[in-house]
Amino acid sequence: MRILSLDVGEKRIGLALSDPLGFSAQPFKTINCTGDQDADLEQVLIVVREFEVKKIVVGCPKSLKERVTPQTEKVRIFIGQLKTKTDIPIIEWDERLSTKAAERQLREMDVIPSKRKQKVDQLAACFILEGYLQKLKQDIKKI
Repeated sequence: MRILSLDVGEKRIGLALSDPLGFSAQPFKTINCTGDQDADLEQVLIVVREFEVKKIVVGCPKSLKERVTPQTEKVRIFIGQLKTKTDIPIIEWDERLSTKAAERQLREMDVIPSKRKQKVDQLAACFILEGYLQKLKQDIKKI
């Protein structure tokens, strides 16, 4: 069961995919936003169809005090539009600090700054998906 994770930003959408069994997450690609939300959503849906995704996890940013921010609202609008185009379950996931963690990891890996821009969103999406998969594993252990 493949799961797709999205890190939705102003300029880019980072994507990460789980393996077919839903055990691990890998950075997948970055979509450069066009300003046309329908076109951006269609690029996401192409990945959903191509990889037979069964669930989508979308990182939803909140402030450190768990307050809703303007970006939270933009992401929720994106999620609402995505829900009109697919019946696949869409999970809103707390993504606080995922981008910061991705930036830090890329710096530690000595990725040159010009390449970081395209990779940071994919890696943030990967961190979001890893967090979600970890929660699923914990829930299974409780059963």
